[in-house]
Amino acid sequence: MKEMLLGKLKALFPDEKTNKEKLCDIKEHKVTTGTFTTLLNKEELRSRLASRRAILFEQVCDEQWWKEYAEELEKFRLLRNICCHSEPLNWQQENELIQILFTKKEFIKTLVGDAL
Repeated sequence: MKEMLLGKLKALFPDEKTNKEKLCDIKEHKVTTGTFTTLLNKEELRSRLASRRAILFEQVCDEQWWKEYAEELEKFRLLRNICCHSEPLNWQQENELIQILFTKKEFIKTLVGDAL
């Protein structure tokens, strides 16, 4: 995500707030999945991204595409935080994480950075 999407988001929205800092001021090593979900959960920002009319794998990245991407990324963030910060995932959570990563291919969608 840092490689494919961060630079483009910084260029497009340098003054956008990510919790406490402007996007242009945040250091790459401090960027987390939460940084991206904070940004993509903003409807106005998603609308501006959709207006760029990016195409990824022959699919138009319209407002609905960005909304779904933000929702799946948020699910991933929550599951990731459970297993990395508090407790192991149960089987259902593990299956959901596998679905997000491999069946829905959410992380390959970060290639949209090249299309923006």
